[in-house]
Amino acid sequence: MELYFPEAIVLDREDANGFDSRYSIYAKAFGKFLAKATSARKITSKLAPHLEPGNLVQIRVVGNGGFQVVDVLKREKLDVRCGDLYLLNQMLPEHDFDFAIWEELLSGVRFQMSGFRERGDEVGERSVEIVGQARKNLDWRKVLRILGWDPEHAACEICGSLSVSKFAVEGQVFACTSCGESMKNFVFL
Repeated sequence: MELYFPEAIVLDREDANGFDSRYSIYAKAFGKFLAKATSARKITSKLAPHLEPGNLVQIRVVGNGGFQVVDVLKREKLDVRCGDLYLLNQMLPEHDFDFAIWEELLSGVRFQMSGFRERGDEVGERSVEIVGQARKNLDWRKVLRILGWDPEHAACEICGSLSVSKFAVEGQVFACTSCGESMKNFVFL
């Protein structure tokens, strides 16, 4: 058994059998891999809060045919939308690390509380609302260029227009605004 302790970003989570969960992890110097966390869906799980998509974590995994999460520590919440992480997870090849993708995920302002606002209602209950910045969209033109699909030199798959505005992840094709209306799992450029 091999023990690994990389810095990583959690891309996606899916339920596995029983109380287990399977996570897509993008680790520095390792690339994307799947790791299983036993009993992560139990209410008493110490791993689950750290393994939310969009978290920058220090993760300890054991490789024994597959990867098993042993320990994890959340370092920071990244300022990237979960939908973007999901689509990126669909596009990234397994066990292939690209430093430019890593930097794009870490770029920009990370989610920070920019203040608190106190609210009250007619019953007299008071609550505190966290006022934060909006989540950052990934720069999909840059990401696609890094992964080998350059939108600057692309044409619509259907009509041939050079003005592309969408990229379908599943078919790996570009489309213009009018032709891309029926696309699913796409990113706006």
